[in-house]
Amino acid sequence: MCVLKSNVSKATYSSGEFSMYTHLEPFLLYNIVYSCGPDINVCCQFDFDHNKCWSWGKYQKPEAITEDNVHQKATALLDQYRKKSQLFTHNKLLVLHGDDFRFNSASAWDKHLGNLRRLFKYMNSQDDMYVKVKFATPGEYLQAAKFASSPPKLNGDFFTYNDRGEQYWSGYFSSRPFLKSAIRRLSHYLRSAEILYSLAVASSHHTIRPKERKARSAFMEEMLGHIREARETSALMQHHDAVTGTAAQTVAVDYLVSIQRANLALEKTLARLTSFLAAKGSTMDSLPSLTPLVSRPGSEKLLQTSIIQDFPRMISVYNPLAAERTEVLHLRVPHMDIVVKDLRGHSIPCQLNPTMNEKVLFKVSLAALSLNFFMIEKSSKAAVACVRANITVHGIQHKHDIDSLFNIKSEGVGSDIFVDNSAVRASFCRCSGLLQGVTTKRDSIPHKVGMSFVTYSTGSWVNPLRDKSGAYVFLPDGEAKELQCKQPESVVLRGPVASSVTTFLPLVTQTVTLFAVSGTQGNWVFIENVVNLLGQDNTELAMRLKTNIRNTDGTFFTDLNGFQMQKRKYQSRLFIQGNFYPMTSTSFLEDSSSRVSLLSAQSHGVASLDLGWLEVILDRRLMQDDWRGLNEGLTHSLPTHSSFALLVEDFTTSHKKPPDIPTAFPSLLSHLATNSLEHPPIMFFHPLGPTLPLTAISALVGSAMPCDYRLLNMRMMADGKSVLLVIHRVGVSCQLTDAGCPLGARVKIRLSDLFLGHDVIGIDEMNITGTHKKFTQLIRIDEKNQRYWEFDFPPMEIRTFRLILR
Repeated sequence: MCVLKSNVSKATYSSGEFSMYTHLEPFLLYNIVYSCGPDINVCCQFDFDHNKCWSWGKYQKPEAITEDNVHQKATALLDQYRKKSQLFTHNKLLVLHGDDFRFNSASAWDKHLGNLRRLFKYMNSQDDMYVKVKFATPGEYLQAAKFASSPPKLNGDFFTYNDRGEQYWSGYFSSRPFLKSAIRRLSHYLRSAEILYSLAVASSHHTIRPKERKARSAFMEEMLGHIREARETSALMQHHDAVTGTAAQTVAVDYLVSIQRANLALEKTLARLTSFLAAKGSTMDSLPSLTPLVSRPGSEKLLQTSIIQDFPRMISVYNPLAAERTEVLHLRVPHMDIVVKDLRGHSIPCQLNPTMNEKVLFKVSLAALSLNFFMIEKSSKAAVACVRANITVHGIQHKHDIDSLFNIKSEGVGSDIFVDNSAVRASFCRCSGLLQGVTTKRDSIPHKVGMSFVTYSTGSWVNPLRDKSGAYVFLPDGEAKELQCKQPESVVLRGPVASSVTTFLPLVTQTVTLFAVSGTQGNWVFIENVVNLLGQDNTELAMRLKTNIRNTDGTFFTDLNGFQMQKRKYQSRLFIQGNFYPMTSTSFLEDSSSRVSLLSAQSHGVASLDLGWLEVILDRRLMQDDWRGLNEGLTHSLPTHSSFALLVEDFTTSHKKPPDIPTAFPSLLSHLATNSLEHPPIMFFHPLGPTLPLTAISALVGSAMPCDYRLLNMRMMADGKSVLLVIHRVGVSCQLTDAGCPLGARVKIRLSDLFLGHDVIGIDEMNITGTHKKFTQLIRIDEKNQRYWEFDFPPMEIRTFRLILR
C-alpha cells in the first residue's frame, strides 16, 4: 500500500514536536480529470463546464445531472471514490474539484455547484451506498483525517517532483536566473530600508520645533509609502510563477519592470534616510541629496557602478547587518592618483585596477548596523595614492599605451597561475585559466577544486515527438559536454587589497578573487560569472566543481529556503535530472576530514553526479514548451551575473556522521559568508561642495550580537511607537575551523544603545508575525544603573520581539 499521509517535521526536531500533517494526491494531476479516482474516462464526465470529454477513445460532451441519469452517474462517481480510498488507511477521502483558471464566470460556477449538489444529495439519501459526501475546506478534511489514522513520520521534503516517466521538475530551479537575482536584491533593499526607516522614526520622536515636526511627519509618510509599495512588489514575486521563472515572457518582463520601479524607490528612500540620520539637527530642506553608487540602469540591464567624476567626494556606506564586518569595497574613477580617507583624515589601504574607468578597491571595517563616511580625493603625491595592481595577461594582445600606467606583462602557456592572501592560496590551470586547487594556509593542506563549465542539450534524439526541456522540466539528452575553448584569454591582477583571475570563455566570463582582509571575506574564494546564452538553442550552462572530497555514498547537502540543511543522495535510477535539487543559498560536500561549501547570492539547481562533484545550473535557454501550462519556451535570454563564495574547511576532529541523520549544520564561517553575500554594504556618493556635519552611527547595539544570532528584520509598527525585531538563531557545526567570532547562549543589550538612545519602556515577545503577544520580557538594571535586556532561545529557532518606545 502506498503511504500517502505523513507527519513532516524539521530535521532538527526528530521527536516530531513541530510536525505538520500532510496529504499527497495519488494521481498525475490535481485537476478534475485526475482527482475523483484512477479512471480518467469516468472522471472527465464530471467536468461540467467543458464542452468535450475524452472518454473511451472519443470525445463526449459532459451531461448535466437529471433525475433520469442521477443514479447511473452517482454510481459511477462513487465507484471511483471507493477505488481512490483504497490507497489510504482511513475512511476519509479528499476529492479536489477544480483547476487553474476555473470558475472565472458565474455560469461556470453554477454548472459545477448545481450538478454536484444533485449528485451528493442522491448519494447521501441512498442507505445502500454507505457514503456521506459534503463540500468542505482542506482544513476540515485534514483535521478529520488526522484523528482517523496514525501516519508515519517523514523528515525532509518532497523534492525533486516527478509527474511522469523521466520528467522531473528540476528545470525551474534555474529558470530565468536574472529574475531570481533581481528578486533577491529587492529583498535586500527592502530589509535595509525597513531598518533605516525604523531608526529614523524612533529618532524623530525627540523634541523638535512644531514646524519641523510637520515636515518630518510628511517626510516619514513619503518614505513609508515607498516601503509599502516595495513590500507589495516583493510579495508578488513570491508567486509560484514569479521567483520560479515559469511565467510567460511578457509577464516576466513586467515583473522586472515592477522590481526596477521598486528598487529605484528604495534607493531614493535609503539615500534620504541616510541623510536624515547622519545630518543630525539639520532641517528637512537642507538634507544632502545622495546618489546610489551601484544601480541598475534598466530593468533588463546588469548592475553598474557609477563613475565618480569630480573630487573631493564623500562616500557613505551603510552596513545592514547586525554584525561587524571587514570587507573590500569598490568604486570607479576616471583618474589614476586617488586616495581614500576616513573622516579623521587617515588614509585607507586601497588598490587601483584597470577597467574602462579605473576601479578603486579599499578596505573598511564596519560596525554592526552602522553608517560610515569616507572621502575620495585626488592625490598630488603618488606615494600616498592607491597602489596600482600588477597585471599578467595570458593569450591577450594588450594595448601598449597603458603599459606606462600599470605594470603589465604578457605570458603564454607556461606554469600554473597562483594568487593568495594571508588565509588562502588558489591555483589555476595554465591551459584553461580556471580554478584547479585551494590550499588553506592554516594547515597547508592542498585541496583539489577543479573548475569547469559544461553544457546540457535537449532534443537531439532521433524521435522528434519526444518531450524536451522547458521552463519547468529538465530533460537532458545525455551527459553534459565540457565547454571547449582552444585558447582561453585570462587576466591576472595582484595587489595589496585583492588578487584575481578573470577568464574569458565563449558563453561565460568568470572572475575569481581573493581579498586581502581578515575575517569572513578573507577566508573565501569569491566567484563571479557573467553568462550570456543569446543565440544558443536548447542549451543549459552549468558550473562544475570536481573536488577530492570522498563522499562515497553520494551524499551532499543543500539548504531549504536558507533555514536548514537537507541531506541529498545521488541515485542513478532517478536519471541526471532527478538528482538536481534547489539551492537557495548553500550547498556542501564533506567526508571525514574536510568540507567544501558553495554559497550563492541567488538560487540555482545543484547536483552531485559523481564522487566529489558539485555543479550548479547557471542559465537555461530552451526553444520549446514542456507541456506544463506555459505554452512557450525560455528564449528571453539576458546577460546574467551570479556570485558565489567557495569555502574549504577542515574538521578539527575526525568526523563521521551517522547514516540515519538527515541534516547537517553549516559552519559559523559559512553563515557569516552567506549573510555577507545576501546583504552587501550599500554605498552612496554625496554632491560636490560643502557638506553638513555628519555623524557615523552604530545604530542598533553598542556591540554586535553574538555571531549565531541573525537579525532578519526590524520593522516599525503602524502606531509609530513600537518596533518589531525578528531574530534567527542559526544552527552551527562546532567541528569545523573556528571563525574567530563569539557565539553566545544569551544576548545582553543595553537599552540606552537602542534606537539612537531613544527610551524603550517595554518589551514583549510576540508570535512570528508580530500580531499576537505571547508574554512580557523583563527589563533589568545592572551595577552601573544601566537598564538592559537579556534573551536567549535554542538554535534553529526564530523569535519576534516588540520594543515599545516612549
